[in-house]
Amino acid sequence: MRSLAGDEVLSWLRTHPETTDIPVVDLSTDAKLSQTHLLQAGAQAFLTKPIDVNELLDLVNAITAQRTHP
Repeated sequence: MRSLAGDEVLSWLRTHPETTDIPVVDLSTDAKLSQTHLLQAGAQAFLTKPIDVNELLDLVNAITAQRTHP
């Protein structure tokens, strides 16, 4: 089994009807190269390592609120 890069996973999720609406948050150490590309490809947000737990929780809460109260 080969591992997939984040952009490959995002592309797969966005092209399959059953997963096209799933919010995707990318997590990477490669912020400068990946952020713009992945956001343009449909990622909901982009976080960098090391993770700021409060930032992650705020993001999860915001995405959940958007999906619960459109």
